[in-house]
Amino acid sequence: MESIPISREGGLEPRLCFCPRCGGDSPECLTIGAGIVKVVAGERAVYCYGGEAFKALRELGRGAKIVPLEPDERVPGELCPRCQQELEEWDEIVLAGGLYWHCTECGAEGVLRPCDYARDVREMALESGRIEELNDPLGTEVGCGFHRPLEVGPQG
Repeated sequence: MESIPISREGGLEPRLCFCPRCGGDSPECLTIGAGIVKVVAGERAVYCYGGEAFKALRELGRGAKIVPLEPDERVPGELCPRCQQELEEWDEIVLAGGLYWHCTECGAEGVLRPCDYARDVREMALESGRIEELNDPLGTEVGCGFHRPLEVGPQG
Protein backbone atom coordinates (compact mmCIF):
# COMPACT_ATOMS: atom_id res chain seq x y z
CA MET A 1 0.00 0.00 0.00
CA GLU A 2 1.44 3.34 -1.02
CA SER A 3 -0.55 5.57 1.33
CA ILE A 4 -3.37 5.51 3.86
CA PRO A 5 -6.26 7.88 3.13
CA ILE A 6 -6.92 9.94 6.25
CA SER A 7 -10.24 11.64 6.95
CA ARG A 8 -10.02 15.33 7.92
CA GLU A 9 -12.70 14.79 10.57
CA GLY A 10 -12.00 11.24 11.78
CA GLY A 11 -8.29 10.63 11.16
CA LEU A 12 -7.76 6.91 10.63
CA GLU A 13 -11.43 6.43 11.55
CA PRO A 14 -11.54 2.99 13.19
CA ARG A 15 -14.70 0.99 12.44
CA LEU A 16 -16.12 -2.13 14.00
CA CYS A 17 -17.14 -4.72 11.42
CA PHE A 18 -20.07 -7.02 10.78
CA CYS A 19 -20.12 -10.47 9.19
CA PRO A 20 -21.02 -10.00 5.50
CA ARG A 21 -22.91 -13.29 5.50
CA CYS A 22 -25.18 -13.13 8.58
CA GLY A 23 -24.82 -9.51 9.74
CA GLY A 24 -23.53 -10.54 13.18
CA ASP A 25 -20.34 -9.32 14.84
CA SER A 26 -17.12 -9.80 12.90
CA PRO A 27 -13.88 -10.48 14.77
CA GLU A 28 -12.07 -7.47 13.30
CA CYS A 29 -11.83 -3.72 13.41
CA LEU A 30 -10.72 -1.68 10.39
CA THR A 31 -9.08 1.70 10.14
CA ILE A 32 -10.70 3.03 7.00
CA GLY A 33 -9.74 6.69 7.00
CA ALA A 34 -11.46 8.43 4.11
CA GLY A 35 -11.32 5.35 1.89
CA ILE A 36 -14.82 3.88 2.18
CA VAL A 37 -18.22 5.05 0.97
CA LYS A 38 -21.68 3.48 0.99
CA VAL A 39 -23.79 3.26 -2.16
CA VAL A 40 -27.50 2.63 -1.56
CA ALA A 41 -30.46 1.86 -3.79
CA GLY A 42 -33.69 1.08 -1.97
CA GLU A 43 -32.94 -1.60 0.64
CA ARG A 44 -29.56 -2.57 -0.87
CA ALA A 45 -26.31 -1.10 0.39
CA VAL A 46 -22.84 -1.70 -1.03
CA TYR A 47 -19.69 -0.58 0.78
CA CYS A 48 -16.95 0.52 -1.61
CA TYR A 49 -13.33 1.60 -1.44
CA GLY A 50 -12.19 4.48 -3.61
CA GLY A 51 -13.17 4.37 -7.29
CA GLU A 52 -15.31 1.23 -6.82
CA ALA A 53 -18.26 3.50 -5.95
CA PHE A 54 -18.83 4.44 -9.59
CA LYS A 55 -19.02 0.77 -10.57
CA ALA A 56 -21.53 0.15 -7.77
CA LEU A 57 -23.63 3.14 -8.90
CA ARG A 58 -23.85 1.64 -12.40
CA GLU A 59 -24.65 -1.85 -11.11
CA LEU A 60 -27.37 -0.70 -8.70
CA GLY A 61 -28.98 1.43 -11.43
CA ARG A 62 -31.56 4.18 -11.23
CA GLY A 63 -31.97 5.71 -7.78
CA ALA A 64 -28.55 4.61 -6.51
CA LYS A 65 -26.66 7.25 -4.55
CA ILE A 66 -23.56 7.66 -2.42
CA VAL A 67 -24.35 8.35 1.22
CA PRO A 68 -21.97 9.15 4.10
CA LEU A 69 -21.39 6.55 6.79
CA GLU A 70 -23.00 7.19 10.15
CA PRO A 71 -20.45 7.96 12.91
CA ASP A 72 -20.94 4.56 14.61
CA GLU A 73 -21.84 2.51 11.51
CA ARG A 74 -20.17 -0.87 11.15
CA VAL A 75 -18.64 -1.96 7.84
CA PRO A 76 -18.35 -5.46 6.34
CA GLY A 77 -15.37 -7.44 7.58
CA GLU A 78 -14.36 -11.08 7.96
CA LEU A 79 -16.87 -13.89 8.44
CA CYS A 80 -17.89 -14.50 12.04
CA PRO A 81 -16.66 -17.78 13.60
CA ARG A 82 -20.14 -19.37 13.31
CA CYS A 83 -20.44 -18.64 9.56
CA GLN A 84 -16.84 -19.73 8.95
CA GLN A 85 -17.52 -23.05 10.71
CA GLU A 86 -20.79 -23.58 8.82
CA LEU A 87 -19.10 -23.01 5.44
CA GLU A 88 -16.32 -25.44 6.37
CA GLU A 89 -18.98 -28.05 7.24
CA TRP A 90 -20.71 -27.37 3.90
CA ASP A 91 -17.41 -27.92 2.09
CA GLU A 92 -17.07 -31.34 3.75
CA ILE A 93 -20.64 -32.31 2.76
CA VAL A 94 -20.08 -31.25 -0.85
CA LEU A 95 -16.77 -33.10 -1.07
CA ALA A 96 -18.63 -36.22 0.16
CA GLY A 97 -21.05 -35.96 -2.80
CA GLY A 98 -23.49 -33.23 -1.78
CA LEU A 99 -24.33 -30.02 -3.65
CA TYR A 100 -24.21 -26.33 -2.88
CA TRP A 101 -27.46 -24.62 -3.88
CA HIS A 102 -28.44 -20.99 -4.38
CA CYS A 103 -32.01 -19.75 -4.83
CA THR A 104 -32.30 -17.40 -7.80
CA GLU A 105 -35.61 -16.03 -6.47
CA CYS A 106 -34.80 -15.05 -2.87
CA GLY A 107 -31.01 -15.43 -2.55
CA ALA A 108 -31.12 -18.20 0.08
CA GLU A 109 -28.24 -20.65 0.00
CA GLY A 110 -27.42 -23.98 1.49
CA VAL A 111 -26.08 -27.44 0.89
CA LEU A 112 -27.81 -30.68 -0.06
CA ARG A 113 -26.43 -33.83 1.54
CA PRO A 114 -25.51 -36.73 -0.75
CA CYS A 115 -28.67 -38.28 -2.21
CA ASP A 116 -30.06 -39.55 -5.52
CA TYR A 117 -30.82 -36.02 -6.73
CA ALA A 118 -27.29 -34.81 -5.92
CA ARG A 119 -25.82 -37.85 -7.69
CA ASP A 120 -27.98 -37.22 -10.79
CA VAL A 121 -26.96 -33.54 -10.94
CA ARG A 122 -23.31 -34.51 -10.52
CA GLU A 123 -23.52 -37.11 -13.30
CA MET A 124 -25.09 -34.54 -15.68
CA ALA A 125 -22.39 -32.01 -14.77
CA LEU A 126 -19.69 -34.59 -15.44
CA GLU A 127 -21.20 -35.48 -18.83
CA SER A 128 -21.49 -31.80 -19.81
CA GLY A 129 -17.93 -30.99 -18.70
CA ARG A 130 -18.86 -28.65 -15.81
CA ILE A 131 -16.79 -30.86 -13.49
CA GLU A 132 -13.87 -33.15 -14.28
CA GLU A 133 -14.47 -35.77 -11.57
CA LEU A 134 -17.68 -36.89 -9.89
CA ASN A 135 -16.64 -35.59 -6.44
CA ASP A 136 -15.47 -32.13 -7.60
CA PRO A 137 -17.16 -29.24 -5.75
CA LEU A 138 -20.43 -28.38 -7.51
CA GLY A 139 -23.36 -26.06 -7.01
CA THR A 140 -26.75 -25.60 -8.61
CA GLU A 141 -29.25 -22.79 -8.90
CA VAL A 142 -32.81 -23.49 -7.76
CA GLY A 143 -36.13 -21.72 -7.19
CA CYS A 144 -37.92 -21.19 -3.88
CA GLY A 145 -39.99 -24.34 -4.45
CA PHE A 146 -36.79 -26.34 -3.94
CA HIS A 147 -36.09 -25.16 -0.40
CA ARG A 148 -39.38 -23.92 1.04
CA PRO A 149 -41.84 -26.47 2.41
CA LEU A 150 -45.07 -26.71 0.48
CA GLU A 151 -47.93 -24.87 2.13
CA VAL A 152 -51.11 -26.88 2.08
CA GLY A 153 -54.36 -25.01 2.71
CA PRO A 154 -57.61 -26.42 4.01
CA GLN A 155 -59.21 -28.95 1.73
CA GLY A 156 -62.65 -28.14 0.84
